[in-house]
Amino acid sequence: MKKRIILLLLSSFFLIGGSVLLSFFSHSPKEFIDQIISSISSEKKPDPSVEFIFGGDIMLARGIDFWAKKEGYDRIFTGENYNLFHQFPCYLSGECILFANLESQFSKKANEKVENTFLFRANTGNIKTLLDLQGGNQLLLSLANNHTSNAGGEGVRTTRATLHQHGIGFFGAGNTTGDAQNRYSIEKNGLKLCLQAYSYDGNTNIYGGERLSWNPNNLELMTGDLTEMQDQGCDVKILSIHRGAEYHQKPNQVQIKLAHALVDAGADIIVGNHSHIPGKFEIYQGKPIFYSLGNLLFDQDRGMRAKDSGYDYIWDYELKKRTVPTYIPLLAGVKITKNQTGITISQPELKMSRVKKGIFYPIDEETFSGVLHQIAPSEYRGSGENNLQVSI
Repeated sequence: MKKRIILLLLSSFFLIGGSVLLSFFSHSPKEFIDQIISSISSEKKPDPSVEFIFGGDIMLARGIDFWAKKEGYDRIFTGENYNLFHQFPCYLSGECILFANLESQFSKKANEKVENTFLFRANTGNIKTLLDLQGGNQLLLSLANNHTSNAGGEGVRTTRATLHQHGIGFFGAGNTTGDAQNRYSIEKNGLKLCLQAYSYDGNTNIYGGERLSWNPNNLELMTGDLTEMQDQGCDVKILSIHRGAEYHQKPNQVQIKLAHALVDAGADIIVGNHSHIPGKFEIYQGKPIFYSLGNLLFDQDRGMRAKDSGYDYIWDYELKKRTVPTYIPLLAGVKITKNQTGITISQPELKMSRVKKGIFYPIDEETFSGVLHQIAPSEYRGSGENNLQVSI
């Protein structure tokens, strides 16, 4: 038996070797080498891809600023504190692009009052929080929202300068209309990604003695941006839209019609913000539309108990009550791949956590499942596990 196996192996060796020698002698040495190189290069290479993690509203003023000045600007992601982004392998490897909406402008006139105030002006020291959040990845921020003018023209100028100094991307607002309408693009792994941001109250005016502009939710402006993105060779077109009813999970018909019209006009991903709680999402024409990803980092962490019967409540299994979960950030991860047929976007991968005084904590499985039941289309709901991928 052993002799038979040895004979078979020797026969295979001589057959393969003979084929190689035959190829060598039937071609010139150069042709033989070229043939080998061609064979190696013809092996299929993986399609280029980029991984995105989309998050909601970041507010670095008020309580967040107060606690940072008291405990240090590195308090959130320091030591052994829980980091909800660690649920994504690409974040740990530094391969992600991160997106969020910056709801507080940096300003020389910071507002660290903990009481209920709606002037969101953050101390520039909070840039440390954004850099810690970014890790080794690329962070991109929308500046277009209903708090863009809270620190006046000086605030937007300071914010843009601070973010630029630290290599953080931004778009949607500036001190001129041209600055606000300057679309952001980034190239990574062979893909060109283009982004722009808009808000329901977008305006151009003098605020605090200095001009300020942020983009309005204007369909003509938005579709024009999509056309220009296409003309500029953008592989992926992502729009951030700040609008909707606060503390409502369900988008209204105006939001839905606008999002659908933008996808029809060429948008690949729509990211909504403003409602401060995880909201509904859908897949339209194969493109994800996130109507709200809630608060990513905010000081609204008690679970608002609203009297308005129109508010959408979610049962919190840990607190044993129905709440408006302003303390639950929702992250949506997608993988964007460019292949011969065009662009494909993977199924969204949803992750959640809790936030208390600006510090993240793991979320229990029951609450995760309860939130998912409220926001996900029925055909995309699964087991409720934290590593659930919601399928397109």
